[in-house]
Amino acid sequence: MILQIQNRNEPNCLVYAAAMVMNVAAEDILRNMGHHGQEEWWPEADGKSKLRGVHIQEIIDYALEYDMAFTPLELYPHSAPLGFEESAKMIWMEDECRTRFITWLQFYSAILIHPSHATAWDKETKKVYDPNGMIREIEGLQIIEAWLLTKSNQQKKRRITD
Repeated sequence: MILQIQNRNEPNCLVYAAAMVMNVAAEDILRNMGHHGQEEWWPEADGKSKLRGVHIQEIIDYALEYDMAFTPLELYPHSAPLGFEESAKMIWMEDECRTRFITWLQFYSAILIHPSHATAWDKETKKVYDPNGMIREIEGLQIIEAWLLTKSNQQKKRRITD
């Protein structure tokens, strides 16, 4: 994986993390989307919270165009019936959740989602590539979920329907 560093004046950590995972230039993703996520959509908010940003669905669209796909992997998956979201329960014990999460990361490079940041996980080096310019260990990082890079079966679908 090659470390790509985002412009501090134009934060796009999700785009840069995705670009590193897919081994493409972040500028290619931004050009494909047609925006840089810097439009002010919430003027009443503070700082970067004012900005449109980039949604994971835009990254998914880009990936699918190039026969790649992202699969979500929650660190602590919860479940609750409609109307009981406030009392959602983890579907496994905390230790089981962490073990499952780390196990799957051994097989896939991924976008790691943190509370207000995104980084790239390299399955080969077992390191986290941060668009702010650092390469580090995964231990001690607060992670919410990962988006595992997988191959799309788009080519198979095209052949089946042809």
